Amino acid sequence: MKILLLDYRRDLEKGELLKLISFVSADIIGFEERDHKIALQVQDNGDLEQIEFNFNQLMEKYCSPKENEYIYFQHKHSKNQKYYNTHSIYESDRIESFEKGLIGFKKEAVHLFNYFSSIFRTFAIEEHAEERIYPTLLPMEVYKKTGYLKSSPQYSMFCCDVLESMDSISDLNELAGHSDVHHVLSEPALALSPSACFHTYKELENQSLKTSQSLTFTQKVFRNEGRFNWNEFGRLRDYHVREIVFIGDAQYVLNQRNRIMDKVASLMQQLNLSGQIAAASDPFIIPEMQSYKKIQQFEKSKYELRLSTSEENSLACASFNLHGISFTKAFHIEVENCSRTVTGCIGFGIERWVLAFMCQYGIHYEKWPAMVLESMK
Repeated sequence: MKILLLDYRRDLEKGELLKLISFVSADIIGFEERDHKIALQVQDNGDLEQIEFNFNQLMEKYCSPKENEYIYFQHKHSKNQKYYNTHSIYESDRIESFEKGLIGFKKEAVHLFNYFSSIFRTFAIEEHAEERIYPTLLPMEVYKKTGYLKSSPQYSMFCCDVLESMDSISDLNELAGHSDVHHVLSEPALALSPSACFHTYKELENQSLKTSQSLTFTQKVFRNEGRFNWNEFGRLRDYHVREIVFIGDAQYVLNQRNRIMDKVASLMQQLNLSGQIAAASDPFIIPEMQSYKKIQQFEKSKYELRLSTSEENSLACASFNLHGISFTKAFHIEVENCSRTVTGCIGFGIERWVLAFMCQYGIHYEKWPAMVLESMK
């Protein structure tokens, strides 16, 4: 193993930079911070010069400068709030860990999951959203049309079929888990969607809707966050999202988003949950997309709810987004008597709400807020 010690720019969002290091080179096997530098652990046959070049490119083109934070809403539990250790939560009998980034819930954690899922569904129904059930798999042509493969390809996860031949079927068991398994697999025609709302745009493609409308559903979302990030608390490969999608004129979409943001702020107060809703931007990794981060910050087209997991750390548990015409233009969606049809969406990461709640209230339900205990009856 070789060590490559590199400087990094202090004006960048360091957390974003660290999360992207795994995409610099497959030869990087680990990293750590040393005296305001980053020490990359590289395989013996790794090209240090190329890796240093890639790292500098990452800083120059792919990472955002630090932004002034705009906070929409903030709530703090109390000055003496006790946070529960994230390792003890993962190791408790309420959580089942299957692999890095893959967890399941048991016992009281299941109740919390259902509790939050029900609340978010109620938010949507109160805003007259129609319910949908969508498949998990997303056709490749739909995925490409969303533009996501241009803006954030690093999250992509694809699905392959075994080739329809007796030889491929016979060899699959032997080859599974090895590098040459791709010889018996087809080219992927389907993807695991990194965003919950993509099926909606396919459903509405080439349609002219009579009025503005909202749709809601619970969807599984899948993301490759990078091999060095799975040890981070709440970083998951797949998770459930309660999604609410808005289609209509700009004022309708803005009003729908803001009303539900206010409902979330009220819920945080009722449950006495520490956290904040603040302006944010998407993790675009393509250089040409970096300007959109500044646009999102300036126009406040994206807000993110982060619930506290300790005095210093927090977990992104929901996002509130305005898309403009990005999807209505790509999928040819219109609303009658609307000169400019736009979309927006809200996504609640249900597993993350459960984990953040446990960080603030623990795994024993006797210490939970009364309104949660009442729901358990």
